[in-house]
Amino acid sequence: MAQKQGGKTSKPSVFLSYSAQDKPTAQLLALRFQDAGIEVFSDTPPISPGGDWTQSVQERMRASDYMIVLLSTLGLQSQHLQKEVLSAKTLQELSDRSITVIPVLLDDVGLPGPLRDIQYVDFRSDPRAAVDALVSRFRSTFSTDLSHLSGEQFENLIGDLLVDLGLEVERDVRVGFTRFDYRANFRSSDPFGAPSNEVWLIEAKHYSATRLSVQVISEFVSNIQPIRHDATHFALITSGQITSAAREMTRAAAIRVVEGVELKRLLLTRPHLVSQHFGAQSS
Repeated sequence: MAQKQGGKTSKPSVFLSYSAQDKPTAQLLALRFQDAGIEVFSDTPPISPGGDWTQSVQERMRASDYMIVLLSTLGLQSQHLQKEVLSAKTLQELSDRSITVIPVLLDDVGLPGPLRDIQYVDFRSDPRAAVDALVSRFRSTFSTDLSHLSGEQFENLIGDLLVDLGLEVERDVRVGFTRFDYRANFRSSDPFGAPSNEVWLIEAKHYSATRLSVQVISEFVSNIQPIRHDATHFALITSGQITSAAREMTRAAAIRVVEGVELKRLLLTRPHLVSQHFGAQSS
């Protein structure tokens, strides 16, 4: 069961955003979630005559654990979807509130700019089967709690996730005078087919109850400066969130940050890792 603060309920909840054309899929998804004991909000809430529709939608959106955005060719023509849901400002606010956004593709549509770096769920081939699979993943993911992990358990989770993402991983490495939790090689190819290899130095920070401060980020930036060069990338993965000032600092320093919200999204699509690392919680 999700633990909520700041006016949110303790019952796990999902906010569905969709256009009128995609209502049948939204209704099916809502029914499956409700059957699983998950509260469902949508951007067509019942409000009293004369009520503020936009304010009501925003309040429900902010009271949720996850927001699922149904994307279709016709749906993306919706002005409401573009202005109220898919703006960079809205998506950043949701991230700051630890609300995870899940794009769902209903047909062959390109992801809008703010969603391009977010892993999507594919409903195009078999929507009904995809709905059932997604609800099942939500059920298991909601029962997990990162705060129950020790620092070592969190590092183990991150190590397995990196391998699952296709990286070759070495744990507990030193580069110069700096220790990193992981060094990872990501092998791919350039646009012309030639092999390519990216080297990542990664730190896992288990901060479930607090935000990573500017001081923590500043120390990380200082540690990597002597060893920074073009062939090496740096990443910080945390179970919590970072402050807005710390976020700006990481962007300026070209550090890839995976905050708790994005980590939850990655786990949602990897139920085998949830079962492996949260088996006792999920039972």
